[in-house]
Amino acid sequence: MPAVVPQLKSITIGGAVAGIGIESSSFRYGLVHETVEELDVLVGDGRVVTATPDNDHRDLFFGFPNSYGTLGYALRVKARALPAKPFVRLEHVHHRDARRFFDHVGAVCGADADFVDGAVFGPHDLVVTTGRFVDAAPYTSDYSFERIYWCSMRERDEDFLSTRTICGDGTPTGSGARKPARPEPAGAAAARPQASQLGLLSKVMRWNSRLGSRARAIACSACTRSR
Repeated sequence: MPAVVPQLKSITIGGAVAGIGIESSSFRYGLVHETVEELDVLVGDGRVVTATPDNDHRDLFFGFPNSYGTLGYALRVKARALPAKPFVRLEHVHHRDARRFFDHVGAVCGADADFVDGAVFGPHDLVVTTGRFVDAAPYTSDYSFERIYWCSMRERDEDFLSTRTICGDGTPTGSGARKPARPEPAGAAAARPQASQLGLLSKVMRWNSRLGSRARAIACSACTRSR
């Protein structure tokens, strides 16, 4: 898996490089762009150039991070990768004192954790999350749809995630581009939803989103009161 994984599935590595990506493994490996070894960039005159730290396009390589597309569009990113285990065990430690919270963050960043997050929900509501790769898990949680991850930080002391869920079937490769999709099986085009079906589905999803947002607000409000 990438040394620094963008923690939202809609963020590609190329997009994180074009901006500034700081994630839960950045305490160990730096920002996303600091793990990049090579970039293929579509520049303004239509050329695709390969930028590395020591070739003729090194100025583009070092200038591309945080350029937000003004210097070009990343088509290919070669970044550092690390071996990963199938699951990640999360430990959420809750604090009511800011000094103890920051002392804990410093301690875990100097220890053997693979991932570290710190969240401040209020003056006396602070959470330090550490993640470690593990070979097995009693269960896995999925926060990819309407379940809110940050709410779980306040509700749980322990959680398990699948590395496959974190990284997906194909690791993002560029600014808005992912690995090529597999060929469609025969008859897939005919089975694809028609425009009228998609319109109805869109309406259902909008209503579901409204109801889900209200339910999440109630749940998170209850979570806040319980703290």
